[in-house]
Amino acid sequence: MNKTQEIYNALFQDLLVKKYSLENLISREYKCANGLGLIYSIKVGLQVRVLSIPIPLKVQKAHLPQWKGIHTEIVQIPEYGENNQLYLKFEQGIGQEAYIFEIIAEDIRRGIDALDDSQSAVDCILQIVGKWNKFFIHGRKVILSEAEEQGLFGELLFLDELIKTLGTNSVFYWESENSTHDFYIRKNAVEIKTCSTQIPYRAHINSAHQLVRNDVKGKLFLQFYALRKSKNGGMKLPEMADQIRVLLQKNILALQHFNEKLFRIGYLDEAKDYYDSCYTERERYSFEIIDGFPKISVRDIPPEIFNLQYELAVGQCLDFAISEKDLMKGVQS
Repeated sequence: MNKTQEIYNALFQDLLVKKYSLENLISREYKCANGLGLIYSIKVGLQVRVLSIPIPLKVQKAHLPQWKGIHTEIVQIPEYGENNQLYLKFEQGIGQEAYIFEIIAEDIRRGIDALDDSQSAVDCILQIVGKWNKFFIHGRKVILSEAEEQGLFGELLFLDELIKTLGTNSVFYWESENSTHDFYIRKNAVEIKTCSTQIPYRAHINSAHQLVRNDVKGKLFLQFYALRKSKNGGMKLPEMADQIRVLLQKNILALQHFNEKLFRIGYLDEAKDYYDSCYTERERYSFEIIDGFPKISVRDIPPEIFNLQYELAVGQCLDFAISEKDLMKGVQS
Protein backbone atom coordinates (compact mmCIF):
# COMPACT_ATOMS: atom_id res chain seq x y z
CA MET A 1 0.00 0.00 0.00
CA ASN A 2 1.44 3.38 -1.00
CA LYS A 3 1.45 6.54 1.12
CA THR A 4 -1.60 8.07 -0.58
CA GLN A 5 -3.68 4.93 0.01
CA GLU A 6 -2.56 4.83 3.64
CA ILE A 7 -3.69 8.41 4.26
CA TYR A 8 -7.08 8.06 2.58
CA ASN A 9 -7.70 4.74 4.36
CA ALA A 10 -6.95 6.43 7.69
CA LEU A 11 -9.38 9.24 6.85
CA PHE A 12 -12.13 6.77 5.99
CA GLN A 13 -11.46 4.96 9.29
CA ASP A 14 -12.12 8.28 11.03
CA LEU A 15 -15.48 8.44 9.28
CA LEU A 16 -16.40 5.05 10.76
CA VAL A 17 -15.59 5.90 14.37
CA LYS A 18 -16.53 9.57 14.55
CA LYS A 19 -19.67 11.48 13.65
CA TYR A 20 -19.20 14.29 11.16
CA SER A 21 -21.69 16.62 9.53
CA LEU A 22 -22.28 15.81 5.87
CA GLU A 23 -20.95 19.26 5.00
CA ASN A 24 -17.63 18.58 6.70
CA LEU A 25 -14.29 18.18 5.00
CA ILE A 26 -11.93 16.03 7.08
CA SER A 27 -8.25 16.48 6.32
CA ARG A 28 -4.75 15.34 7.13
CA GLU A 29 -1.44 17.01 6.25
CA TYR A 30 1.50 15.17 4.75
CA LYS A 31 4.87 16.90 5.04
CA CYS A 32 7.22 16.31 2.11
CA ALA A 33 10.97 16.07 2.65
CA ASN A 34 11.33 19.57 1.18
CA GLY A 35 8.91 21.02 3.73
CA LEU A 36 5.91 21.33 1.41
CA GLY A 37 2.67 20.33 3.15
CA LEU A 38 0.15 18.39 1.04
CA ILE A 39 -3.42 18.35 2.35
CA TYR A 40 -5.36 15.10 1.90
CA SER A 41 -9.12 15.44 2.45
CA ILE A 42 -12.42 13.64 2.13
CA LYS A 43 -15.76 15.35 1.58
CA VAL A 44 -17.93 13.61 4.15
CA GLY A 45 -21.26 13.81 2.36
CA LEU A 46 -20.01 12.79 -1.07
CA GLN A 47 -17.12 10.65 0.21
CA VAL A 48 -14.86 11.87 -2.57
CA ARG A 49 -11.12 12.36 -2.26
CA VAL A 50 -9.37 15.73 -2.44
CA LEU A 51 -5.67 16.60 -2.69
CA SER A 52 -4.55 20.20 -2.14
CA ILE A 53 -1.02 21.44 -2.88
CA PRO A 54 0.39 24.84 -1.82
CA ILE A 55 1.35 27.02 -4.77
CA PRO A 56 2.84 30.51 -5.25
CA LEU A 57 0.50 33.51 -5.37
CA LYS A 58 1.58 34.25 -8.93
CA VAL A 59 -0.12 31.16 -10.39
CA GLN A 60 -3.09 32.16 -12.51
CA LYS A 61 -6.32 30.27 -13.05
CA ALA A 62 -5.49 29.86 -16.73
CA HIS A 63 -2.58 27.62 -15.71
CA LEU A 64 -4.83 25.07 -14.03
CA PRO A 65 -4.61 21.50 -15.36
CA GLN A 66 -7.97 20.07 -16.44
CA TRP A 67 -9.12 16.67 -17.55
CA LYS A 68 -12.24 14.56 -17.32
CA GLY A 69 -12.97 12.99 -13.94
CA ILE A 70 -10.91 15.36 -11.79
CA HIS A 71 -11.87 18.93 -10.92
CA THR A 72 -9.23 21.54 -10.15
CA GLU A 73 -9.41 24.98 -8.62
CA ILE A 74 -7.33 27.41 -6.58
CA VAL A 75 -8.47 27.72 -2.97
CA GLN A 76 -7.38 28.86 0.46
CA ILE A 77 -7.35 26.50 3.46
CA PRO A 78 -7.22 28.78 6.53
CA GLU A 79 -6.59 26.01 9.07
CA TYR A 80 -3.37 25.04 7.29
CA GLY A 81 -2.27 27.97 5.13
CA GLU A 82 -0.65 31.15 6.43
CA ASN A 83 -0.30 34.61 4.85
CA ASN A 84 -3.12 33.96 2.34
CA GLN A 85 -1.41 30.81 1.07
CA LEU A 86 -3.09 29.42 -2.07
CA TYR A 87 -3.63 25.75 -2.80
CA LEU A 88 -4.16 23.92 -6.06
CA LYS A 89 -7.00 21.53 -5.26
CA PHE A 90 -7.60 18.26 -7.10
CA GLU A 91 -11.02 16.74 -6.42
CA GLN A 92 -12.25 13.31 -7.44
CA GLY A 93 -15.20 13.61 -9.81
CA ILE A 94 -18.53 12.05 -8.89
CA GLY A 95 -18.63 8.56 -10.35
CA GLN A 96 -14.90 8.38 -11.01
CA GLU A 97 -13.19 5.25 -9.72
CA ALA A 98 -11.39 5.99 -6.46
CA TYR A 99 -8.31 3.97 -7.41
CA ILE A 100 -7.73 6.15 -10.49
CA PHE A 101 -7.69 9.31 -8.39
CA GLU A 102 -5.42 7.66 -5.82
CA ILE A 103 -2.93 6.52 -8.45
CA ILE A 104 -2.71 10.02 -9.94
CA ALA A 105 -2.52 11.63 -6.47
CA GLU A 106 0.32 9.27 -5.51
CA ASP A 107 2.19 10.14 -8.71
CA ILE A 108 1.91 13.83 -7.83
CA ARG A 109 3.01 13.17 -4.24
CA ARG A 110 6.06 11.20 -5.31
CA GLY A 111 7.04 13.85 -7.84
CA ILE A 112 6.79 16.69 -5.32
CA ASP A 113 8.39 14.67 -2.52
CA ALA A 114 11.45 14.09 -4.72
CA LEU A 115 12.05 17.81 -5.28
CA ASP A 116 14.99 19.44 -3.51
CA ASP A 117 12.85 22.47 -2.69
CA SER A 118 9.24 23.59 -3.01
CA GLN A 119 9.88 26.34 -5.59
CA SER A 120 9.49 24.09 -8.62
CA ALA A 121 6.35 22.30 -7.38
CA VAL A 122 4.05 23.91 -9.97
CA ASP A 123 6.27 22.89 -12.88
CA CYS A 124 6.42 19.39 -11.45
CA ILE A 125 2.62 19.21 -11.17
CA LEU A 126 2.09 20.46 -14.71
CA GLN A 127 4.60 17.95 -16.05
CA ILE A 128 2.90 15.06 -14.26
CA VAL A 129 -0.58 16.16 -15.31
CA GLY A 130 0.65 16.57 -18.89
CA LYS A 131 1.80 12.95 -18.80
CA TRP A 132 -1.62 11.81 -17.62
CA ASN A 133 -3.37 13.93 -20.26
CA LYS A 134 -1.33 12.16 -22.93
CA PHE A 135 -2.16 8.81 -21.35
CA PHE A 136 -5.92 9.36 -21.32
CA ILE A 137 -5.98 10.90 -24.81
CA HIS A 138 -4.81 7.53 -26.15
CA GLY A 139 -7.74 5.81 -24.46
CA ARG A 140 -5.63 3.84 -22.01
CA LYS A 141 -6.97 2.27 -18.85
CA VAL A 142 -5.05 2.83 -15.65
CA ILE A 143 -4.77 -0.91 -14.96
CA LEU A 144 -4.17 -3.62 -17.57
CA SER A 145 -6.68 -6.45 -17.91
CA GLU A 146 -5.62 -9.89 -16.66
CA ALA A 147 -4.98 -11.05 -20.24
CA GLU A 148 -2.93 -7.92 -21.00
CA GLU A 149 -0.96 -8.35 -17.78
CA GLN A 150 -0.09 -11.95 -18.59
CA GLY A 151 0.76 -11.12 -22.20
CA LEU A 152 3.09 -8.33 -21.10
CA PHE A 153 4.76 -10.65 -18.60
CA GLY A 154 5.51 -13.07 -21.44
CA GLU A 155 7.00 -10.32 -23.60
CA LEU A 156 9.20 -9.21 -20.70
CA LEU A 157 10.34 -12.80 -20.15
CA PHE A 158 11.56 -12.93 -23.74
CA LEU A 159 13.06 -9.44 -23.58
CA ASP A 160 14.98 -10.45 -20.46
CA GLU A 161 16.55 -13.38 -22.34
CA LEU A 162 17.18 -11.23 -25.39
CA ILE A 163 19.06 -8.60 -23.38
CA LYS A 164 21.19 -11.25 -21.68
CA THR A 165 22.01 -12.77 -25.08
CA LEU A 166 22.32 -9.78 -27.42
CA GLY A 167 22.87 -6.85 -25.06
CA THR A 168 20.90 -3.86 -23.77
CA ASN A 169 20.13 -2.40 -27.21
CA SER A 170 17.82 -5.39 -27.68
CA VAL A 171 15.10 -3.29 -26.07
CA PHE A 172 14.84 -1.39 -29.38
CA TYR A 173 13.74 -4.64 -31.07
CA TRP A 174 10.57 -4.58 -28.97
CA GLU A 175 8.01 -3.17 -31.33
CA SER A 176 5.14 -0.76 -30.87
CA GLU A 177 1.79 -2.12 -29.74
CA ASN A 178 0.34 -1.57 -33.24
CA SER A 179 2.87 -3.84 -34.99
CA THR A 180 1.92 -7.27 -36.32
CA HIS A 181 4.65 -9.04 -34.33
CA ASP A 182 6.11 -8.39 -30.89
CA PHE A 183 9.80 -8.26 -31.82
CA TYR A 184 11.55 -7.38 -35.08
CA ILE A 185 15.22 -8.36 -34.94
CA ARG A 186 17.16 -7.40 -38.05
CA LYS A 187 15.21 -9.10 -40.88
CA ASN A 188 13.45 -11.53 -38.55
CA ALA A 189 10.46 -11.41 -36.20
CA VAL A 190 9.32 -13.16 -33.03
CA GLU A 191 5.75 -13.55 -31.81
CA ILE A 192 5.25 -14.13 -28.05
CA LYS A 193 2.38 -16.18 -26.64
CA THR A 194 1.48 -17.32 -23.13
CA CYS A 195 -1.10 -19.40 -21.35
CA SER A 196 -1.75 -20.02 -17.65
CA THR A 197 -3.77 -23.23 -17.93
CA GLN A 198 -2.52 -26.77 -17.53
CA ILE A 199 -1.95 -29.21 -20.40
CA PRO A 200 -3.18 -29.18 -23.14
CA TYR A 201 -1.54 -25.79 -23.76
CA ARG A 202 -3.19 -23.44 -26.19
CA ALA A 203 -1.89 -20.21 -27.70
CA HIS A 204 -4.44 -17.55 -28.51
CA ILE A 205 -3.78 -16.13 -31.99
CA ASN A 206 -5.23 -12.63 -32.16
CA SER A 207 -5.33 -12.27 -35.94
CA ALA A 208 -4.71 -14.19 -39.13
CA HIS A 209 -1.56 -12.12 -39.68
CA GLN A 210 0.35 -13.13 -36.53
CA LEU A 211 1.70 -16.40 -37.91
CA VAL A 212 2.43 -15.28 -41.47
CA ARG A 213 5.62 -13.72 -42.83
CA ASN A 214 4.05 -11.08 -45.08
CA ASP A 215 5.87 -8.21 -43.36
CA VAL A 216 8.99 -10.22 -42.48
CA LYS A 217 11.92 -10.39 -44.90
CA GLY A 218 13.67 -13.11 -42.93
CA LYS A 219 12.42 -15.77 -40.53
CA LEU A 220 9.39 -15.77 -38.22
CA PHE A 221 9.51 -17.47 -34.81
CA LEU A 222 6.95 -18.24 -32.12
CA GLN A 223 8.03 -18.26 -28.48
CA PHE A 224 5.46 -19.83 -26.16
CA TYR A 225 5.47 -19.72 -22.35
CA ALA A 226 3.27 -21.97 -20.21
CA LEU A 227 2.88 -20.13 -16.90
CA ARG A 228 1.56 -21.05 -13.49
CA LYS A 229 -0.49 -18.19 -12.08
CA SER A 230 -1.04 -17.82 -8.33
CA LYS A 231 -1.19 -15.27 -5.50
CA ASN A 232 2.17 -16.32 -4.06
CA GLY A 233 5.32 -18.05 -5.25
CA GLY A 234 6.75 -16.70 -8.48
CA MET A 235 7.33 -13.26 -9.91
CA LYS A 236 4.89 -10.39 -10.27
CA LEU A 237 4.73 -8.16 -13.33
CA PRO A 238 6.24 -5.12 -11.52
CA GLU A 239 9.13 -7.30 -10.32
CA MET A 240 9.78 -8.47 -13.86
CA ALA A 241 9.80 -4.88 -15.11
CA ASP A 242 12.23 -3.84 -12.36
CA GLN A 243 14.50 -6.80 -13.14
CA ILE A 244 14.85 -5.58 -16.72
CA ARG A 245 15.48 -2.03 -15.52
CA VAL A 246 18.46 -3.34 -13.57
CA LEU A 247 19.84 -4.88 -16.77
CA LEU A 248 19.38 -1.56 -18.58
CA GLN A 249 20.64 0.80 -15.89
CA LYS A 250 23.95 1.49 -17.64
CA ASN A 251 22.27 2.23 -20.98
CA ILE A 252 20.25 5.41 -20.36
CA LEU A 253 18.68 5.56 -23.83
CA ALA A 254 17.61 1.91 -23.68
CA LEU A 255 16.15 2.40 -20.19
CA GLN A 256 14.25 5.48 -21.31
CA HIS A 257 12.91 3.61 -24.36
CA PHE A 258 11.82 0.72 -22.13
CA ASN A 259 9.95 2.99 -19.72
CA GLU A 260 8.25 4.85 -22.56
CA LYS A 261 7.20 1.56 -24.13
CA LEU A 262 5.66 0.38 -20.85
CA PHE A 263 3.78 3.67 -20.54
CA ARG A 264 2.39 3.41 -24.10
CA ILE A 265 1.23 -0.14 -23.43
CA GLY A 266 -0.58 1.03 -20.31
CA TYR A 267 1.69 -0.30 -17.57
CA LEU A 268 2.16 2.33 -14.86
CA ASP A 269 4.52 2.06 -11.91
CA GLU A 270 2.04 4.12 -9.92
CA ALA A 271 -0.43 1.21 -10.23
CA LYS A 272 2.02 -1.59 -9.42
CA ASP A 273 0.29 -2.41 -6.12
CA TYR A 274 -2.72 -3.58 -8.12
CA TYR A 275 -0.72 -6.29 -9.94
CA ASP A 276 -0.66 -9.05 -7.35
CA SER A 277 -0.62 -12.15 -9.58
CA CYS A 278 2.56 -14.23 -9.39
CA TYR A 279 3.84 -16.13 -12.42
CA THR A 280 6.07 -19.20 -12.50
CA GLU A 281 7.28 -20.66 -15.76
CA ARG A 282 6.11 -24.26 -16.26
CA GLU A 283 7.50 -24.86 -19.73
CA ARG A 284 8.58 -22.98 -22.81
CA TYR A 285 8.51 -23.94 -26.47
CA SER A 286 10.21 -22.28 -29.43
CA PHE A 287 8.99 -22.72 -33.00
CA GLU A 288 10.06 -21.57 -36.43
CA ILE A 289 7.04 -20.74 -38.58
CA ILE A 290 7.84 -22.51 -41.83
CA ASP A 291 5.73 -24.06 -44.58
CA GLY A 292 3.41 -26.63 -43.08
CA PHE A 293 3.18 -25.05 -39.63
CA PRO A 294 -0.48 -25.17 -38.51
CA LYS A 295 -2.04 -21.78 -39.13
CA ILE A 296 -4.85 -20.09 -40.98
CA SER A 297 -3.64 -18.59 -44.24
CA VAL A 298 -4.73 -15.02 -44.84
CA ARG A 299 -5.34 -15.65 -48.53
CA ASP A 300 -7.85 -18.42 -47.69
CA ILE A 301 -10.10 -16.15 -45.60
CA PRO A 302 -13.26 -14.99 -47.43
CA PRO A 303 -13.74 -11.22 -47.50
CA GLU A 304 -16.93 -11.62 -45.47
CA ILE A 305 -14.86 -12.82 -42.46
CA PHE A 306 -12.88 -10.32 -40.42
CA ASN A 307 -11.35 -9.96 -36.93
CA LEU A 308 -10.50 -13.66 -37.05
CA GLN A 309 -8.99 -15.18 -33.87
CA TYR A 310 -8.25 -18.80 -33.08
CA GLU A 311 -6.56 -21.18 -30.61
CA LEU A 312 -3.41 -23.10 -31.49
CA ALA A 313 -2.84 -26.51 -29.83
CA VAL A 314 0.82 -26.14 -28.90
CA GLY A 315 1.34 -29.84 -28.15
CA GLN A 316 0.38 -30.75 -31.70
CA CYS A 317 3.00 -28.45 -33.21
CA LEU A 318 6.08 -30.09 -31.70
CA ASP A 319 7.35 -31.31 -35.09
CA PHE A 320 8.22 -27.66 -35.72
CA ALA A 321 9.84 -27.06 -32.30
CA ILE A 322 13.42 -25.83 -32.11
CA SER A 323 15.69 -25.10 -29.18
CA GLU A 324 15.72 -21.61 -27.72
CA LYS A 325 19.42 -21.51 -28.56
CA ASP A 326 18.55 -22.06 -32.24
CA LEU A 327 15.89 -19.37 -31.99
CA MET A 328 18.46 -16.89 -30.67
CA LYS A 329 20.84 -17.86 -33.47
CA GLY A 330 18.04 -17.62 -36.02
CA VAL A 331 17.01 -14.08 -35.12
CA GLN A 332 20.61 -12.91 -35.61
CA SER A 333 20.98 -14.45 -39.08
